[in-house]
Amino acid sequence: MTATFQIPLDIPDVHILSTRSGEKGEFILEVESSLNATTCRRCGREITEFHGYDQPILLRHLPVFGRDVWIEIRPKRYRCPHCDDHPTTTQRLSWHEPRSPHTKAFDAWLVSMLGNSTVSDVSRRCHVGHDAVEGAVNRCIRAKVDWADYTQLRTLGIDEIALKKGHKDFVAIITTLDKNDQVCVLAILPIV
Repeated sequence: MTATFQIPLDIPDVHILSTRSGEKGEFILEVESSLNATTCRRCGREITEFHGYDQPILLRHLPVFGRDVWIEIRPKRYRCPHCDDHPTTTQRLSWHEPRSPHTKAFDAWLVSMLGNSTVSDVSRRCHVGHDAVEGAVNRCIRAKVDWADYTQLRTLGIDEIALKKGHKDFVAIITTLDKNDQVCVLAILPIV
């Protein structure tokens, strides 16, 4: 008999419907949103008239015990009774960025793996494409700093990283700690 135990998924507002192993030993978790409303994409009001499910999407999540984890979800769709032509809107969940192949947690993990590594290193080590790592960086790092988020800069980090292995193509990463002691990127500066 195989011993099992439970670990938290750390994804809010979902129910796990099933779990299975994939062909390469990865874990695939089929989930469903536990929320019964969304915001209309046109008028911005909350809508609750369920209109079925969208096509299933498969999202990469944080690995566990050296095995890849995938989240499979069929996003809920809702019809707006307030707008004239009653458009439908696909529900957006807080843990996933639309059109991203990853959960937000996986994107943040990929970005954290870039410490002392190149994009190519992270791509190879995490079994994702080069574009997937760059996409995670673009989704996790804001183009502008909201200075209202920082009342003081207690700690500044400055790190130089190579964009390409063996080339003289570097950037300087400027970071600080936020009020929850989480690392936040303030700037990525080219070194010329």
